[in-house]
Amino acid sequence: MSEIINSSEALATMLLGFAIVSIIINLLLFIAIVCTAINTSKTNKELQEIKQILIDEKYNNIQ
Repeated sequence: MSEIINSSEALATMLLGFAIVSIIINLLLFIAIVCTAINTSKTNKELQEIKQILIDEKYNNIQ
């Protein structure tokens, strides 16, 4: 009977370990997605500023 309990405990421990590893991986992926979104937002803002500078220069050259 103790062998059944030990194997059951081992299985429970293994599943708990798998769950913890899975949660950690999901958190890392979430952090990576958030960082990517922040960097994309910054890049879009910088591109918009560059675009505005080019438009302003073109407008000034026309006048």
